Amino acid sequence: MINKINLCGLAILILGTSLICSAQAPVFPLKKSTNGRYLVDQNNKPFPILGRTAWFVTSLPVNDYKTFISNTVSHGYNSIEFHVINHDPRGNHPPFNGNGDKPFLKRLDGSDWTGSLVYTDTTAQAPDLTTPNEAYWKYVDTFLAYCESKGIMVFMFPAYVGYANSNQGWMPELVANGAVRSQAYGKWIASRYKHQKNIVWMLLGDMGNFTSAQKEAEGALITGLKSVEGQMSADYTAEPGPGQCAADFLGYPAGEISLRRIPAQILEGQDRDAVRR
Repeated sequence: MINKINLCGLAILILGTSLICSAQAPVFPLKKSTNGRYLVDQNNKPFPILGRTAWFVTSLPVNDYKTFISNTVSHGYNSIEFHVINHDPRGNHPPFNGNGDKPFLKRLDGSDWTGSLVYTDTTAQAPDLTTPNEAYWKYVDTFLAYCESKGIMVFMFPAYVGYANSNQGWMPELVANGAVRSQAYGKWIASRYKHQKNIVWMLLGDMGNFTSAQKEAEGALITGLKSVEGQMSADYTAEPGPGQCAADFLGYPAGEISLRRIPAQILEGQDRDAVRR
């Protein structure tokens, strides 16, 4: 009897896994439902967001990130959240990708950037965000395409700013780069992924009380992102500090970017303001 029960359980497990793996992948890009309350794919099939954080996934070798994404799909998840450039020292050798490539080539003083995120003078030693390293971004290209092929939506921070007064994010570098370079970086990354269909752009990043210089830099990044016409992935949302309103904070009118951090009701498809075009 024990053997029969075990075999029955195994059969159920195999059937469940088969159903997950054989489920029809969504047809990206996503869009709002006709009533504006949830997301659907291009065939109008509802896409209830079930996601997991994968902050440092681009730091993994190819085989490892494929294993992670396969595991993600096998557990029924359809989305991940991550930073496309890593800064947090708790991660896996930031800012390098799984091939050991750095995201940018030059420092603000014009010399070669080694990838160091420790500075004595940020205005000189921080990376110049307008000097992308093609090797790094080709790695990102491949990762995003792999996620799309597996039906995974990516909530992607172009520059997670980090918790206030911490070394988790890119706010010091954005400020050091200034509005012109920050806007250029936003435009560049939006242009590069203009035809990528499975992105929701993540803005801010756990920080709420911006100084005027910080607000200018983050606002410039957003302006750059939104300046590229014809993006296949034109949806934005934001993760501000607790209790803050992302749209009000940066001076964008309601509807231009998401109004609040992604809460549980958005994951349940109940908040029509969660992701706006």
